[in-house]
Amino acid sequence: MGELSRLSGVPSSTIKHYLREGLLPGKSVSIARNSALYDGSLVDQIQHIKALQTTHFLPLWRIKEVLSGKADPAVATVAAAVDRVLETEGPVRSEPVAALLQRGLRQEELAFLTDRGLVGDSGVLAGDDLVLCETIIHAREAGLTDRLSTLTVLERYHQQVETLVAAEIAVFREGIVTGAGERLAASTVEAMKVSERLVLLLRRRMLLPVFERLALPAPTTAKSTKAARPKKPTKKATAAKPTKKPATKKKRG
Repeated sequence: MGELSRLSGVPSSTIKHYLREGLLPGKSVSIARNSALYDGSLVDQIQHIKALQTTHFLPLWRIKEVLSGKADPAVATVAAAVDRVLETEGPVRSEPVAALLQRGLRQEELAFLTDRGLVGDSGVLAGDDLVLCETIIHAREAGLTDRLSTLTVLERYHQQVETLVAAEIAVFREGIVTGAGERLAASTVEAMKVSERLVLLLRRRMLLPVFERLALPAPTTAKSTKAARPKKPTKKATAAKPTKKPATKKKRG
């Protein structure tokens, strides 16, 4: 173990932790109670794992997926960076699901969010999961759900936001993932923050113009706006009056 630590530049305690987590194969040959022989190829593997930790900021469970071939290193790096942003910006408090149901969250709403992976399926919700459920509760308390079902609203929003997220991912792949190299994790964090600000600002700027366009009646065409001019009455053809012949006087005989 000491030789592995010296050659790899990684502390023995860290290497032992890698072994316990299943990131490295076990010892090759035991030569004493506290000594064992390890394959020399482990040096490169240890250094690779350490680089994924320090350069790409991957947690060990994601590193395990990368080593097993279940995840692409670049994809895992982006996913880990997104996880860090969400964890640091979300609220730290938590609340049991039972308490949220008592406050006004309905079971069918919770099922909708859980089935689509929008909230976790544990008995306690925290972070964005909790805020999302509390937003639904607030909407009900404000009377916003009296005429329109929350499930209808959630379904509409979910479909549209999914399209938006797909567009964001396409931008990430084209402008961030390709060629980012060792700065991939840091670039992903910055890109995510910029993207969220852009979405918020564009929505604020577009809300009123789009509302006016959709809410007001469509303008009529110029042809239809012209007032119909009354037609001039046509002169009827008058029949010629018969001329009276002058009465002739009879001569007396």
